[in-house]
Amino acid sequence: MLLLNTRVPAALILPEPVSDLHAHLVAQGAHWFRARPDDVVTNDTPGSIDALLSCTSALRAGHTNPNTHNTFFSTERDDPGLAFKAGLHCGYTVPDIVPDARSWSAAVRFAAPGGDARTLLTLNTDALDNYMFLQQTTAGVLFKDQQNTLECHGDTVTATAGPDVYVVGLSDNQLWLKMNDGALLVSQKNARLDLSGALTLFIGCRDNKGRLHKKLGTFQLHDVIVWPDQNVLDPAHKTTQTALENPALWRVSQ
Repeated sequence: MLLLNTRVPAALILPEPVSDLHAHLVAQGAHWFRARPDDVVTNDTPGSIDALLSCTSALRAGHTNPNTHNTFFSTERDDPGLAFKAGLHCGYTVPDIVPDARSWSAAVRFAAPGGDARTLLTLNTDALDNYMFLQQTTAGVLFKDQQNTLECHGDTVTATAGPDVYVVGLSDNQLWLKMNDGALLVSQKNARLDLSGALTLFIGCRDNKGRLHKKLGTFQLHDVIVWPDQNVLDPAHKTTQTALENPALWRVSQ
């Protein structure tokens, strides 16, 4: 064995792997909404889900106005999840979840066997006529803003086993996208996304209005995570990226 009495650069030191996803997200100040019986609020309609509760913070994702008792736990898979149906508004929303539109990230864990979940997540601002959305269709995956300023796109990627995990982010005037353990996709640098102020999260829909039914697809929602002030797809957050790709950590944290 060769021992060298020298200082190793910090960049070469591997960080400790994440063993508890819940604790890791609490430390990051992230909001984790889990579609599990212990983390939801029901209403008077038997089995209908009124809201999702963050298990890492005090935030609550309430149902959108058009979601009139439309969302229930799916019975098609053993892993708990909410059933979103094509053309039916089953969305949830959290106002002002991101304080500064210029830097944030989000992850969604879902199952869409048909590859046509349509709108998975939307981050919207009332200050400007624009919003960012993550969309999966059989033609491909898009993460872009509604005014077509910046865009990430790739082929629809389905996990070989278990639900899919798609992660998106915004920082340095670029959109970032990663699907499961695939390559990191980053938008072009020759355009600037004119967004500022707080962002409202929409899960499974584009907005709080009863429209755009063609943008609503079929999928089972398991988890949504929002990091309100950091882009975890940045290379500095490799530990978080590795943790999100580990199916065992999602189950251990249940």
